[in-house]
Amino acid sequence: MIELLLERSALPKGSSVLDVGCGIGGTTRHLAKVHGCKVTGVTISGRQVEIARKLTLEASGAQQDGTADTFKLGDGSVRFIELDAEKMGDFFNTAPNIAKFDCVWISEAMSHLPNKQIFFQNAAKLLNPGGKLVVADWFKSEDLTEEQFKADISPIEGLNKAHNPWRTCKLTARSDGMLLPPLCSQADYVRLAQEAGLKIFAEPFDISKKVSKTW
Repeated sequence: MIELLLERSALPKGSSVLDVGCGIGGTTRHLAKVHGCKVTGVTISGRQVEIARKLTLEASGAQQDGTADTFKLGDGSVRFIELDAEKMGDFFNTAPNIAKFDCVWISEAMSHLPNKQIFFQNAAKLLNPGGKLVVADWFKSEDLTEEQFKADISPIEGLNKAHNPWRTCKLTARSDGMLLPPLCSQADYVRLAQEAGLKIFAEPFDISKKVSKTW
């Protein structure tokens, strides 16, 4: 997935990258080690930051001193911050954290954000001129029937009325649901990106058939 996104985005080696929803830092480390990027990973989970730093220390072979913030990895570097993605615009526009990036990267994480509109606005604020927003996510199809929606979409959506510009979904009683905010279509993301002042560099593409079940 990472290599596919690098190919489609044509992100130059050595770019400064904000990896939003970085989890325990797998993508963050790959971009630094393999692509020579200077990567800042952000996640809302303090525990994920702890694990990400530990794994990065092990990967870099550095000695843990308890105070390290930025780690050298390959030709790149890595650091992790506990941060709500909806607040990243203010965070990186306020001293001492002021920063701009060549790329805002978010892979399979935006579907968890209640306010996607503010994410696109923040991403536009934080990109250097000519910078790129790289997105991979789960989407709903444009032409879903009501039956398909009830069978495939409703079970994974929770209730999120405040930040939902399209509709409100009822909280499902199923225990296997992810309770996501209402899913968007690819067209919704394109519209929100354009409203935030971004221009489309590469058209959306669908890899569903390549990642579907094979049994």
